[in-house]
Amino acid sequence: MSYPGNPSLASDTRDRILSTYRQTLDLAGDGRVQEAALGCDFILKMDPQFGPAGTLQSRLEGASGAIEVADLVTESQSWSVDDNGAQPAPPPVAPEPESPVAAALAAPDDLLAPELSSALTDEGDADTNTFSIDSGSAGAGAGGNVGEAPASSEEPRIQELLNEGEAAFARGDYQAAIDSWSRIFLIDIDHDQANQRIEEARKLKAEGERQVEELYNQSLDAIDSGDRQGARALLEEVLLLQPGHLGAKEYLAELDRPEAAASPPPPPGSVPPGPAPGPADTALPDIGDDLPPLDDEPVTVAPPPAAKKPAARRGVDRSLLLIGVGVLGIVLAGAWFLLSNWGNLFPNSDEPVVAGRPPADPIRDANRLYLDGDVDNAIAKLEGVPQISEHYDRAQALLTRWREEAAGEAAEGAAPVAAGDAMAASDAQRDRRLELARRAYDGGRYLEAAREFQAASRLAPLDGAAADLFEDAKRQLLPIRQQIALFRDREWRRGLAALWRIHLEDPSNYDAMRLLRDSYYNLGLQELQRASPENAVEHLKEIPELDPSDDAGIRLLRFAQAYEGGGQDLLYRIFVNNLDFRK
Repeated sequence: MSYPGNPSLASDTRDRILSTYRQTLDLAGDGRVQEAALGCDFILKMDPQFGPAGTLQSRLEGASGAIEVADLVTESQSWSVDDNGAQPAPPPVAPEPESPVAAALAAPDDLLAPELSSALTDEGDADTNTFSIDSGSAGAGAGGNVGEAPASSEEPRIQELLNEGEAAFARGDYQAAIDSWSRIFLIDIDHDQANQRIEEARKLKAEGERQVEELYNQSLDAIDSGDRQGARALLEEVLLLQPGHLGAKEYLAELDRPEAAASPPPPPGSVPPGPAPGPADTALPDIGDDLPPLDDEPVTVAPPPAAKKPAARRGVDRSLLLIGVGVLGIVLAGAWFLLSNWGNLFPNSDEPVVAGRPPADPIRDANRLYLDGDVDNAIAKLEGVPQISEHYDRAQALLTRWREEAAGEAAEGAAPVAAGDAMAASDAQRDRRLELARRAYDGGRYLEAAREFQAASRLAPLDGAAADLFEDAKRQLLPIRQQIALFRDREWRRGLAALWRIHLEDPSNYDAMRLLRDSYYNLGLQELQRASPENAVEHLKEIPELDPSDDAGIRLLRFAQAYEGGGQDLLYRIFVNNLDFRK
């Protein structure tokens, strides 16, 4: 038997509908009434003319357990999607209104055809960690399908946004669904259902766009080959999947025009119709009375004289061709000369700023030299940091501390560490790390303390009080471990909402304030590297409110304000190119 629905659909679409219908029959026979009803809604959404789905849907109404579907199963085994057996397309039928259950599109993976099920598979949980604070992951993903019932929430606004996204998803408007679910992150940054549903909507949106583009290209090929009926069917399928497709609407309008229809060839010997006569052509010309009647003898029409080709045309075309080749050669030679001598001709030109390119970090290099025992070169490295650099304040602070330590050691008569005494140098480095860690811990800077304790543990295992302090510092950071992971992964914008909530609840939490402040700094620097100082000001203006002592952040804010509304010069590019993102 032929396909019992709209035969103008593509064969792969019909095959997908049949496969889904047979799976739906299995669900109905197993007593899974709700899932079977959702399968019927899905099938009727793809093909409103598929009558067996409506039959099954009527049997499911009011059922609470397994229903008899043996006759429908037997009937479905005889169907085929072979195009040769397709019947002429029946007149279009208005689609039935969608079921309220279909608004959620809660179809499980085993209900959909294989092609659609693969688009809804979970990508797995993402495990992260932050400075080895705990043995578990710092954040976890949440699996699930869009069709799962949303968990009960104490926030009415979250439930409202979930419902808006579900309704948009049911209409096939995946972008609107993504927009609705994305606004949930402004309320709950860790909402797992919203994150998973956004990923699934993006996959389905990409798959739908790919399918629409493929059908649209097939319709254009059909138009070029003269297959008007096939082109019409393909274009109607494009509009079924994407009602707002302008190209499909225009081509359908062209196919519907009467003059666009292919007219039968004229009979032999007939004169092809000419243009419609104008007002001036309706009156017969004065042919005089001395001419014989038209039916006395046939009138022989002399053929028009053959047009003579100008003799000099070939010579002129050849001359123009030679001139064009000469001009093209001159242009290519000039371009090659410019590219070969660009550096000499424009010595002050600078490459455009590339967003995300990691510049050098003088503080990191100086710390490495200092920990290796090369104090003199470490101090020289910091002395070379310019005042316009973000690292200038930290470099000056480190210079002061290292010089005081060197002066103290000289005053006490401490001998310098011998070059070959690696063990003594390692102990000194470990002691410095532990001292910095204890100071940070006493000041409530647990993130900095955890980093220093971890660096010291790489030199030698921690024991006693140092180990206890390290464990306590990691425990203090557990409430913000997800925000630390987002900051480390450069997802600064995603962590803002949760950080603001923590900061407002506990203004004394230095680590939350620091992550919030540095996130705005990095977002502002990112906008500066994108040549957008106006957007950078919007982020950087939060820094003075959070930490008035952050001189580098305030200096960057003033820099962005100076270039707000104006062009970027060479100084702008040099300054931005030498700034680092905070880590």
